[in-house]
Amino acid sequence: MAIYTRRGDEGETDVGTVRIRKDCDYTEAIGELDELSALLAYIASRWPETADFLDPILQDIYRVNAYLATGGRVDHGVDPKALEKRIDEMWKVLPPLNRFVLRFTDPAASALHHARAVCRRAERRLVSLARNRRWVDRKVLAYMNRLSDYLFALARWTNWKKGGKEITA
Repeated sequence: MAIYTRRGDEGETDVGTVRIRKDCDYTEAIGELDELSALLAYIASRWPETADFLDPILQDIYRVNAYLATGGRVDHGVDPKALEKRIDEMWKVLPPLNRFVLRFTDPAASALHHARAVCRRAERRLVSLARNRRWVDRKVLAYMNRLSDYLFALARWTNWKKGGKEITA
């Protein structure tokens, strides 16, 4: 069986049972989540010590994409409060932060910091989708907002755990 179908050659794709343009708000949001997922999967495979932190997030992103692909007909199951609990656990052991972090000296932490920025872009696309389509659950938006915070906390925690430095402004 071939991986290609040629059905997308004219700029349309199938989402669920509907045919849509590849450049609409809907596919943009799904695509941003796909990029975030691929980046997090790369980080987890390159730095295995992050996998336990990222594998549950990859599952959540998969569920959000399924939720979007079905037009909200399946449960997304994401919980921003669960992320808050994990953030709080990491944050309480970290030194106080009173300056803007420009970069981390640990490569895994730097990659997580990059993932945080990709997550923010995905969040912006979901906000746009929610504004235009109106059926996107606010809990999904809250989860994405919290996820970028989680990735920042995980970057700081990873950097700290591995003895890295925070280069600040």
